[in-house]
Amino acid sequence: PQNPKTPALHIKDIFLLKMMRSVVLNGPGQIDFAEVKKPVPAEDQVLIKVDCAVINPSDVLFMTGKTGAKFEAPFTPGWEGAGTIEVVGAKLEGFGLVGKRVGFSRQGETGYTIGGAMAEYCVTDMKKIIPLRDETTHE
Repeated sequence: PQNPKTPALHIKDIFLLKMMRSVVLNGPGQIDFAEVKKPVPAEDQVLIKVDCAVINPSDVLFMTGKTGAKFEAPFTPGWEGAGTIEVVGAKLEGFGLVGKRVGFSRQGETGYTIGGAMAEYCVTDMKKIIPLRDETTHE
């Protein structure tokens, strides 16, 4: 059940803050920072306030164009990270997820297709989050 001290935010609530800061990839090796639209979770997704995103060798290869993967610019890179669930989709309401710290993945089923972790906020599927213990730090 939902913790009564942590009210669930509904999808309509995130429209109060529509923009966020993000790393953006405008082309191979063309990395910048920009204000982009804040993502909206689908009914079986969560919106995570990102505390940290991982930069793996695969991220560097992707961002420099060495994987050959196609993307639509501007693209927010990043496939893994950690943060706090801020909003849940309609199917996930009532499970006490809002306010929980999690690790998450954004990699698609076919590899470099989704991204999104290198931003203030990120959406991901419920099946791609892992709860973090209170004593786990982001270092």
